[in-house]
Amino acid sequence: SGCVGALDGWLVKINKPSRKSDNVKNVAGYFSRKGFYCVNCQVIVDSKKKILWRSIKCRGGEHDSAAFKMTRLYEQLVADHMTFISN
Repeated sequence: SGCVGALDGWLVKINKPSRKSDNVKNVAGYFSRKGFYCVNCQVIVDSKKKILWRSIKCRGGEHDSAAFKMTRLYEQLVADHMTFISN
């Protein structure tokens, strides 16, 4: 008890972005370690898999921890001096 939800990164496949038509400077940044182009979504769900929070800001090549650190939620947690227990 006391757990509100679970946070995880989710890679959503996209078509290869274009430098010209999509105005993407770093196309390779969207290529994930899993071998496809994608965006990195950070999502918190509850025990019924209802989405409580999400952030879709990062390219697929970003590690989950780096993507989370770019979110407003992370900034708020740090600002409120909340701590996390890893593992």
